[in-house]
Amino acid sequence: MAIAIVIAVASLVFSNRLVKELAKEERNKIEIWAAATELLAKSDENTDMNLVLQILQSNKTIPVILYDKTSETVTANNIKLPAKDVHGFLLKKTDEFARKHDPIPLEEFNQYVYYDDSFILKRLQAYPYVQLLAISIFIALAFFALMSSQKAQQNKVWAGLSKETAHQLGTPISSLIAWMEYLRLKEIDPALMDEMGKDVHRLEVIAERFSKIGSASDIKPVAWQEAVRQSVAYLEKRISDKVELVFDFPRSPAIILLNESLFSWVIENLTKNAV
Repeated sequence: MAIAIVIAVASLVFSNRLVKELAKEERNKIEIWAAATELLAKSDENTDMNLVLQILQSNKTIPVILYDKTSETVTANNIKLPAKDVHGFLLKKTDEFARKHDPIPLEEFNQYVYYDDSFILKRLQAYPYVQLLAISIFIALAFFALMSSQKAQQNKVWAGLSKETAHQLGTPISSLIAWMEYLRLKEIDPALMDEMGKDVHRLEVIAERFSKIGSASDIKPVAWQEAVRQSVAYLEKRISDKVELVFDFPRSPAIILLNESLFSWVIENLTKNAV
């Protein structure tokens, strides 16, 4: 990114220097053109006009206006003229050109030469900014691509940790299930064993959820009402007695496609937040 910024700055500096040199060169050309115009006005029958005419005709790119203050006549070269009010149009152009470049006076004839940058120079002036915009877009895209790559890599790490957590939980859960079967043989209070069974089942559900992080969801048709009831059933006896859970389901079963394990996770989080 730093290299791209250095390249952009260097390009701007070089382009600006080149624009200044070309602008100076165009100024010199117009001064020569103005001198040729003045020489043409002074010419007589014995003057060789071949070189003068060649200089005047050589300007095919720089817009030029010759304004005579005495007669208030205006002539133009390399400017697209409108169909109406050409004189007023050119007078406005002289003001516009004067704001960009100082006019070249032909003092002997009380005339002034106004000129604008050539089309090539205008394009060259805009080029550094277009290039800077392109480089900025490239830097932005590279930055977002890098951030996306890092985020994707981080997500892979988290998914791997989640799967490893689920795998590590499997062993103690299996051990707890075995201990519960052993305690049932000892005729422990069945109600207590049922609650313990719910907690163990809860651990199995959590382990299953962690194992599915980063994997494609296994979606199948499920009765929505039943999925919600099962999701809330575990929390129902473990939240405050001041909280009342009210179910308002349609009479007919609503069958939808979902992953029941992940769906129950959503419902449980919503219920906890509501409590």
